[in-house]
Amino acid sequence: MSSAAELLDQLVLLAPANVEDWLRERAPSSAESNWLGLAEVAGQEAMRIEEKTALDWARVSIAVRELIAKTTDDKSYRQNQVRNAMTLRVAMINRFGPAIDDPVRDSASIYRWFLDRHSGQLDRANSDSSRWQSLSIERIRELRQIKNELIVLRDLQHSSEAEAAEVHGWMEIWPRLP
Repeated sequence: MSSAAELLDQLVLLAPANVEDWLRERAPSSAESNWLGLAEVAGQEAMRIEEKTALDWARVSIAVRELIAKTTDDKSYRQNQVRNAMTLRVAMINRFGPAIDDPVRDSASIYRWFLDRHSGQLDRANSDSSRWQSLSIERIRELRQIKNELIVLRDLQHSSEAEAAEVHGWMEIWPRLP
């Protein structure tokens, strides 16, 4: 068994708060760490157990994914980690309800994540969505990334009318995106 796998086995036996303490002392590039494995296991724990501990494990998973995203040079991998963190947050909101005082369950921050990234891009995306087959592969990938991010928002069951209204135009073009 590798040291990364052994470390992961040890970490998942700790309380989430102890794992968070451990995370603060480490850099994601540490060779002994299986960062993605930790994020996955913590996310699975968050999905299977009761509220308080589930939210603690969600915080661990989100923190690890954010660390990975901050340190990777791979844009696609970074976006995937951030999107997976947002997906877990949506699952926690859907399961336990929104709470503006809890970063994990603040639905407005999920909308901001999307809207801040795509401010002023709706008209171009709308135009490109009707002719995406003729676009460059890079633009097709960008549009696909937008669609993947919209899936996160679409799955959010608890949001205000104002939040939903802000992304309404995006949701209308969602079916046409590659």
